[in-house]
Amino acid sequence: MALQDFRTPALGQALRPNIWDVVALILVTGVMVLIVYGGEQTTLPLSALNATPVSLDPANLPLYALRTTMRMLLAIVCSLVFTFIYATLAAKSRRAAIVLIPLLDILQSVPILGFLTFTVVFFLNLFPGQVFGAELACVFAIFTSHCFVPWWPGPTNSASSRPPPPPRPPPGCSICFAAPAPCAR
Repeated sequence: MALQDFRTPALGQALRPNIWDVVALILVTGVMVLIVYGGEQTTLPLSALNATPVSLDPANLPLYALRTTMRMLLAIVCSLVFTFIYATLAAKSRRAAIVLIPLLDILQSVPILGFLTFTVVFFLNLFPGQVFGAELACVFAIFTSHCFVPWWPGPTNSASSRPPPPPRPPPGCSICFAAPAPCAR
């Protein structure tokens, strides 16, 4: 059998970008420009919202979609970070679980609209006169709706916060499983 000639490509050929690299560069640059533009919109004064009311003109819809998408992404990231920290702390520390799990149960039982008014006032006073305070209030409302609903895979439903399942009874033993001694047939 003849040896094949395996040659390494020249350094210039190996590092030459192709069309997909250019497409990826354009997309990443576009996303970064959109994020910066959306971030600049949050630094406007709050009075700018009154000067330009909500418009259904199709030219304005991409900006509205961008701001909504940025709010949702920020809230989901905050929700995931909160979930991993809260659930890990509740799962690894028995003392923390005694406090954190009932606290989360209480927060889940309070309707979001019950404390939304206080949080909107808090965030608007945190950044007075800026759109950023209103945006943070929206992000917080989305965050709390993610974290404090029982069916959302959040802190209480995270795999690390669940206690281990109870042991299964031996085969053929269903009634006497509660007894401390092993079942006899």
